[in-house]
Amino acid sequence: MSFSPGDIVQMKSGGPPMTVERQEGDSFICSWMEQSGPKNSQKHSKKTDTFLAVSLVAFQRAAIGFSQVRRR
Repeated sequence: MSFSPGDIVQMKSGGPPMTVERQEGDSFICSWMEQSGPKNSQKHSKKTDTFLAVSLVAFQRAAIGFSQVRRR
């Protein structure tokens, strides 16, 4: 699968959504924000790493809400 800078991806095994920054050969440099510290004073830091293309999928947001099945 091919991604472009700015695409939101995730590792096939899960993990945080990441933004593709650039491609280098068969790998993508991706960044994401990580929270740390106590809930009332969390700090955010940018993390960056390189991932093989075969380990990434396009990020799919979870559906919010619910569905109702009508029965007759």
